[in-house]
Amino acid sequence: MTTTTENQFVSVPELVQGENPVVQLESLCLRCEKQGETRLLLVNIPRFREVLVSSFECPHCGWRNSEVQEAAEISERGVQYELKVTSPADLQRTVVLSAYASLRIPEVELEAPASGRGRFTTVEGVLVQIAEDLRNYMSGHGSIDAENTSKLQELVTKLERYMAEGRGFHLIVEDPAGNSYLDVLDTDGKLWRFGRMKRFRRTHDMNVSLGIATDENATVGDANESATAPLSSQHVDPEGHSAESEAQRSFAKREVLRIPTECPSCGKPGENRIHETFVPHFQDILLIAFTCDYCGFKSSEVKPSGHCAEKGRKIALHVRNRNDFSRDLVKSDTARLVIPQAGLELEPGTLGSKFTTVEGIIRDARDALSELHRFVQSDDYRPDEIDQQQQRFRAFLHQLDDLLDSSAPEFDLILDDPLGNSFIQNPNAPAEDPQLRIEDYERTAEMNEALGIVPPTEICTN
Repeated sequence: MTTTTENQFVSVPELVQGENPVVQLESLCLRCEKQGETRLLLVNIPRFREVLVSSFECPHCGWRNSEVQEAAEISERGVQYELKVTSPADLQRTVVLSAYASLRIPEVELEAPASGRGRFTTVEGVLVQIAEDLRNYMSGHGSIDAENTSKLQELVTKLERYMAEGRGFHLIVEDPAGNSYLDVLDTDGKLWRFGRMKRFRRTHDMNVSLGIATDENATVGDANESATAPLSSQHVDPEGHSAESEAQRSFAKREVLRIPTECPSCGKPGENRIHETFVPHFQDILLIAFTCDYCGFKSSEVKPSGHCAEKGRKIALHVRNRNDFSRDLVKSDTARLVIPQAGLELEPGTLGSKFTTVEGIIRDARDALSELHRFVQSDDYRPDEIDQQQQRFRAFLHQLDDLLDSSAPEFDLILDDPLGNSFIQNPNAPAEDPQLRIEDYERTAEMNEALGIVPPTEICTN
């Protein structure tokens, strides 16, 4: 068995150069029930995500199978990519298809439905697979009349011409799960002029096909009833306590409070789940999560529980090793995040509120900036100035990647929160942590005004 290196994911350019750390496993062939070989490869697709490519081959019966597997959940929206192929180089653009992705080539009125399995290929690979499937269909169905056989053969000939010329057609990938990818970017990471990408709201039928909606005839009333049922039994107990007070007492016991609310994505009924928890050596916080059973939209946030702190707080952590990456971290939406060594400064409100780890907050920042970088363009600069900005931005993202991948990281992470509602874990608590520096400070009048806080002296004066 061949094992991978410490960095398990390999990039697509490394695959082209032949650097492919493949894991080989013996496994049973489902066709002849003899021992075959499964190969697993972790691939990092630029500007997309990591995927697991698996391939099986049986030396006894010759059966082969390959697919792409990913750990990603169904996205909040579906995605559609469109690429106009104008040169042979476009045939080598990366294509990742989830089990729910369909393909279209409008020039030949060809539409390939979802195959039910993931694939990692190229534009040329898509054409080759479609042509091969059509040939197999013609050879395996002797009942096809001459007219339809001629039409299918004409379609195969057109696909072969596209592969030979490398131009003259559009490829459209549509995935209601939002987990497919077609490389429609240029070498600088900007959206190519012959490429297009858009996200869309799923229909209810799409949600049913994805398995995230089961009852096509569900009514708003039924959903509201099921959402409110866990709150209380809607009665008065023998001691005279109302249902509302029962819910309040259960919430005080750290149970989950469920509040019906409309989904901000599709407008159908969902529910907010609110849970109060205590972070040791910090304070109580509220974890708020929303899930929509109709469109799959999800959101989560963290809110402080209790009174407003009298002073602001600045927390500085000096990261010395990878163990520091696992420290718990609470970032409120009023906190400013700074990593001086990487030149990262995120103003209050960026990323919202988070209850995560040191590694998690850096990854969230990196992913958010990466998504922003993909579609940022400006008409205020010359093309060479835009290229320079793009290069500096990519270098900045590489710095964050180096921080995350380093085996011996050393940098400072600073949270500056004027409300004092942010936190970085001290594993030595209650003893002091030499790597952690906490500074409380008086808020300025400008800070209080921006936060909507009226000092007690002003209340007494008024």
